[in-house]
Amino acid sequence: MKRLLFAAAALAAPFFFFSCEKPDDNGGGKEPGTGTETEAPVLNNTTEGDISVPCEGGSFSLTYTIENQVTGGQLSAKSENEWISNINYNVLGTVSFDVAANEAFEPRDGEITVEYQWPDSLLSFSVKVAQDAAPIPPYDIELAAEDFNGIYYADRMTPGSLLYFFTLSDVGFGSTGYANPNGHFVRIALLTDVAPDDMDNIVIPEGTYPLSALESYNSYYLETDASGQTSTQNAYTEFTMTVTRDGGNTVIDVDAVLDDGKTLHCTYSGEGVLDDQSVEILSTLTGDYEADFSDMAPVAAYYYGDFYGTGTGNWMIVSNGIGDGIQLDLCSSSADFSSGFAGSYTVDDSANGGTAMYGYIENNYLTGSWYVLSGIYGLEGYAPCIEGEIVITDNGNGTYTISLDCMDDNVPAYNFTGSWTGEISIVDESQYAASVTAPEAERVTAFYKSSDRDNSPKWFFQR
Repeated sequence: MKRLLFAAAALAAPFFFFSCEKPDDNGGGKEPGTGTETEAPVLNNTTEGDISVPCEGGSFSLTYTIENQVTGGQLSAKSENEWISNINYNVLGTVSFDVAANEAFEPRDGEITVEYQWPDSLLSFSVKVAQDAAPIPPYDIELAAEDFNGIYYADRMTPGSLLYFFTLSDVGFGSTGYANPNGHFVRIALLTDVAPDDMDNIVIPEGTYPLSALESYNSYYLETDASGQTSTQNAYTEFTMTVTRDGGNTVIDVDAVLDDGKTLHCTYSGEGVLDDQSVEILSTLTGDYEADFSDMAPVAAYYYGDFYGTGTGNWMIVSNGIGDGIQLDLCSSSADFSSGFAGSYTVDDSANGGTAMYGYIENNYLTGSWYVLSGIYGLEGYAPCIEGEIVITDNGNGTYTISLDCMDDNVPAYNFTGSWTGEISIVDESQYAASVTAPEAERVTAFYKSSDRDNSPKWFFQR
């Protein structure tokens, strides 16, 4: 460009000496109001090569010179690229500008054009702006967890292994225990034979843990949507976790591959203290108890089909009165709704025909079979059925008799008994049985016993 401009000036030179006519477009002219011939302006790009910009962007500048400026000459600079902005040419010889960060994984090129307009012509040059691509992250999901929630169960949920169950996330859980919206959660059910050093300050033992160290049913990655519901959930197909100490902090580094092929990296540094639930007595009974079920009506029986996938008919018997009452989770020998629920049930966790699911707490709800004491404003007491027998008799006159003889989870266990006769309303809810596999909101205390079922959580009164 310089050579062309200088050549144009040289070609115009003869006219300065031999012509009194108006100069052509190749240069020359009279300084306005003087009648004096002047040399044509020359606009020089003094920027060396292209302007290279890192992907982060920033503020940059180019340089130029103007020879033989004339009255009325105007300099300007522009760019057609929207990611080049705040172009400033107020300082003679310099054009400054800002470049936005490039978030794409491809480089991009732009251009700034500098122009000098004078009465006889327009001079210009352009400078290429070459910006680097954003670096391709080594992981599809990079999570710097700020929230830690954990429970130490000892071997209460996993006989033979000590269970450290915890969640790392960016948004944590709300006051009611539900996962907060728009969050990312790394849930880990770690099985080990290393007990806590300090039961008053339970932390995850230091070490490196592979996928085989996890209880798989409760170990997964999930995300929540704007309403706090689970929007995606993926199991780990590859997994390595290292746990170290840094002063008083627990440092966790998780490197995993999910079952959709995405890679995950999660880090956490903080206190990382787990709640102690190694010994938990759910029952509020303080001794053997004979229940008075006289005011527990109305009573309803909800049928959920083969809920547990064991070829049985699942019935939930629920009282809705005030005072002593029941919640019974029964698996009848027949999955046929018309066969009803009358029969004898042994309390265990097999979900086989003729069994009642033992009582436990899941997602902060009473799940399985329970004695309950209902007040005006909610539950005032309860006891899980851990062992025992439940007998339901069809009296043939529209009434049923329910008899309980069960043991709770106290050590030693307390025996609670009771009997009731009355009408039971029967509701077929089997059309909702398939819906239990739909994503549910996650709660911080939701550790599910894999022996109980292979589908999603069953919710007390919310199937």
